[in-house]
Amino acid sequence: MGIDSVEVLFSVQDTGSGVDPEDQKQLFKEYFQTAKSGQQGGTGLGLAISKKLVMLMGGTIGYRPALPAGSVFWFSLPLRVATPPVFAIASEKGKRELDLKSLRVDGKVLVVEDSLLNQKVLGKHLKYFGCTSVDFAGNGEEALNILGRKAYDLIFMDVQMPIKDGLQATLEIRQKGICTPIVALTAGALQSQKKECFDSGMNDFLSKPVYREEIAKILVKYLPHQSPNKRQICRVEVTG
Repeated sequence: MGIDSVEVLFSVQDTGSGVDPEDQKQLFKEYFQTAKSGQQGGTGLGLAISKKLVMLMGGTIGYRPALPAGSVFWFSLPLRVATPPVFAIASEKGKRELDLKSLRVDGKVLVVEDSLLNQKVLGKHLKYFGCTSVDFAGNGEEALNILGRKAYDLIFMDVQMPIKDGLQATLEIRQKGICTPIVALTAGALQSQKKECFDSGMNDFLSKPVYREEIAKILVKYLPHQSPNKRQICRVEVTG
């Protein structure tokens, strides 16, 4: 196996009476039925079809008795390992590559999002990139209260929220003289909606659903980071 693939083994075990030794070599043939399977009304095609599917995917399939009783049916498949992309970061100092898997960022992040599910998803992405200091607010009013007590290096701000939405919250944040970069999170992607975000004082814009690669581009743009590994997979231009 190459370094870009792994062999994955799947197995299913039961606690039945097992398969007689003389029948084990015939199990994966079409229409073969043991006396026990015939009594249950089987067609004798299930295991044969399973074998063809596994072989088409380059795998192997088999049977072994379970101890002290029962059967184990198993199959293994060679699966490709997803290799994270490399980002080509363009700056005044020229281009440099960042490996998505080894990218690590440093900074305090505030996520302002009324959906607990979205909070959890974005939090997992940020933790993947090494963000250990991530706080959450459920609306713009909560965000303002938190920002009155603690400073952050980056803010992800949902646009549509109850009590106080992201646009109003951003206006008030800027009125307080807080210059922390704010990234809009919204399901809208119209140019007019982007303009509203920028006019309120936001610095960047992400459309939902937010993908890990897009978050990475934001993080390397606004936070200190490092990426020691280099892999030539694909390139995404990030300006600024």
